[in-house]
Amino acid sequence: MLPSRRYGFEYMGSRRDFCTRLLVAIDVSGSVDNRQVSQALSIINRFFKYGVENLDVIMFDYGLVGEPMSMKAAAETLQIGGRGGTEFQAPIDYFATGQYDGLVIITDGYAPEPTLPGTTRGRILWMLYNDEPLTWIATFPRSRYVILPPI
Repeated sequence: MLPSRRYGFEYMGSRRDFCTRLLVAIDVSGSVDNRQVSQALSIINRFFKYGVENLDVIMFDYGLVGEPMSMKAAAETLQIGGRGGTEFQAPIDYFATGQYDGLVIITDGYAPEPTLPGTTRGRILWMLYNDEPLTWIATFPRSRYVILPPI
């Protein structure tokens, strides 16, 4: 409880905590090397410095790899698997279940264009390792993209 700005301690106010349901999808396909995966882990750890209390992390290549991990603090290591081809449809479909407000996809971008289900309500941020122009990401609905600096 906080004091009201208008009435002071007589009428206590309330404080809303920052809560967001964020899903981070990391590309662990064969075209992504270990340095890029460690850069993705560094990006995830920075979310906790900016007030995000918990987030879910999934890894994908041709499909989802392993179970989704719920992170409540920064992690030093990440067990990766997969190393197959890349397809974005699996994390998009998992995000479309409706339990998340936003999706961050950390990838190199070498995959065909996915389709976004019509019931999806959150936004998507694409973080790309390469600076090759991917024309379909710029026109993908409900999304923006950022080019990550090289390591």
